[in-house]
Amino acid sequence: MTNPKPKLPPIGRVFNGANIPEQLKAMRRWSVWKAVWNDVREKYDKIPYHPNHYGLSTKKVSDWVDYESAAATLRLNPHKYCGLGFVLTDVQGVVGVDLDNCRVDGHIAPWARDVVDALGSYTEISPSGNGLRILALGTTATDWNNHDVGIEVYAGHTPRFLTVTGDTARVRPMAHADGTLMADLFTRYGKARVPQANVIPIAMPELLHELALPDVDDMDIPADTRELLLHGPADDVDDRSGALHAAGVRLYSAGYDDAQVLSILAASQPVMDIALSHRRQDPERALAYLWVEHCQKAKPKATTKDSILADFDDVSQDPEVLASAKKSDEAKAVKEARFKLETATEFAVRRKASWIVKGLIPMATLGVIYGAAGSGKSFFALDLMAAVARAVLIKKVAQMAQGGAEGSSGSNGPEWCGHKVNPASVCWIAAEGVEDMRKRVQGYAIAQGISLDELPMEFIGEAPSLLEDVDVKAVIKQMRAKGRFDLVVIDTLAQVMAGGNENSGEDMGKVLAYCREITRLTGAMVLLIHHSGKDESRGARGWSGLRAAADFEFEIIRADDERVAIVTKMKGGEDGGEYGFRLVPVVVGFDEDGDEETTCVLAFTDSSRHSIQSAQEPSGATGKALVDALYLAGGMTRHELVTTVVAKQPRGTAAKDQRKTNVNKSLNNLVQRGTVTESGTGMISLPEKKAVK
Repeated sequence: MTNPKPKLPPIGRVFNGANIPEQLKAMRRWSVWKAVWNDVREKYDKIPYHPNHYGLSTKKVSDWVDYESAAATLRLNPHKYCGLGFVLTDVQGVVGVDLDNCRVDGHIAPWARDVVDALGSYTEISPSGNGLRILALGTTATDWNNHDVGIEVYAGHTPRFLTVTGDTARVRPMAHADGTLMADLFTRYGKARVPQANVIPIAMPELLHELALPDVDDMDIPADTRELLLHGPADDVDDRSGALHAAGVRLYSAGYDDAQVLSILAASQPVMDIALSHRRQDPERALAYLWVEHCQKAKPKATTKDSILADFDDVSQDPEVLASAKKSDEAKAVKEARFKLETATEFAVRRKASWIVKGLIPMATLGVIYGAAGSGKSFFALDLMAAVARAVLIKKVAQMAQGGAEGSSGSNGPEWCGHKVNPASVCWIAAEGVEDMRKRVQGYAIAQGISLDELPMEFIGEAPSLLEDVDVKAVIKQMRAKGRFDLVVIDTLAQVMAGGNENSGEDMGKVLAYCREITRLTGAMVLLIHHSGKDESRGARGWSGLRAAADFEFEIIRADDERVAIVTKMKGGEDGGEYGFRLVPVVVGFDEDGDEETTCVLAFTDSSRHSIQSAQEPSGATGKALVDALYLAGGMTRHELVTTVVAKQPRGTAAKDQRKTNVNKSLNNLVQRGTVTESGTGMISLPEKKAVK
């Protein structure tokens, strides 16, 4: 017979969002939170959650949400969540002061009243009703606490979040707590840290990136350990620490090393919740707790494959063991060789650049192809990438014809627009218009006179989120299962960061970090297809740091049917190259009504930036008036053209007539852009339309 659980104290009784200061509401640092009773501490652990109902880490502020989203989730789930939380990690200009157990039957302890009066800032009642929370503007030199008194002060120096209730009878604004005031508070209530022996082994490994960790579902571990990592201990488990320790033993038994075991445990939110509850919600101490108690103390208890082999014959000279050891030694040597010292002579000798498409696509990390909607950027990228992928098959055929000798594909290998193409495996993520993309692939094969089997590209017909590590990890897993890739095309950037802000360095930085992880873990360079901004002259849309991060960049511009791809950036090579093209229709099949289904393929032309700009409509009323006048007259002298346009413009109210000056200025811009031409005799005319090949 089990004893009934004691009646738990109330929690999260009051929430009044109207009282919360607007300065806090404006920050994207909010969550909802659950209350989980901790029998050891005899109080509630407050666990932050995302509106999508998964746990949040105070170390990953980017995952937290805006106030409106968190408040809406609380309104829709009043029995699931107890209130809202505000993460203080790395916050700038906000101080949170937590006063515990200072309020009894509505009466505030004198020491707490002194603190409230000294700060004179927004103050509310804690979720339990037994404490107070003060939020002020300012900062401190460090976060500190004194649990003997019951005071904690946080200003973003350590990962931490505070519950926010809005439960206050006296609404007051957030006041500024200057350095002198905060220093005085520490003098009165802080206490010096007592030096303690460092029980954490110096060899504590750095955490591995979550993308580098194996999927829990794929681990060779018992079902209850898998359940613990994914969802926490079962309801009938009384000893959570014991279950966690057993998980550490089993992970070591499965063959994982120190860094992997620690990282797997730390990456599990249910596991971290247990660790945090044992270390007063301090993430650093919680990580140390995992390392010491559930890694170092668990490791000797593990039964690994190596220990099993030790009971049998010596296998050190087994061919497989020797091969594995050799591979490990070679990998270690390569890693150490990265930091080799070089003399000035050695260092100054330029290495030959490695190219996928010589002079166009380097063996690098990140590339960008961007252009306005309808510019043909995806068609251009497909033609280029298909040439790269087909080079793999061409090389194999050439080697077979010459007896299979490695590197014997001949001196006249495949080319794209006169550029040598080296074979590379390509993965294309069709995140935008997947059905159109299917037809484009078919159209390319038809236009080239090849079967789809002769186009060795791999495609993903879904749109993963490059803001979610779960999606990125799934993509990496699929790519690695297929073997090595050299290039992965993401079409388009906007579709793989849905809900993100392209202008935000935080969101774009996260996307680029995941792109680097894709490259690191698959070996594939990432090529982003992106849109240009409203002002096309200012480059790709959104955050300016994208161009800085790219190793190479192409811009696609268009006027009517003319299109040009321009190399606008090339690390280790020359930019400025131009590749004119137009799109020609290709029939790929027929629909159920017998009507043709079409797509387009590239046909190269001699179009250039100059011809595109000259064909583009001029902006502004004066520029359009000049072109219209030339269209009617066929050709005019500068004087005749300017006089004609000036006569049609109002005089204005200025003392000096500026019309002639302004018209001449607009005309000079049109000449410079190539929209109109001016002969040596001063005759102005429209350029002849350039025929395409």
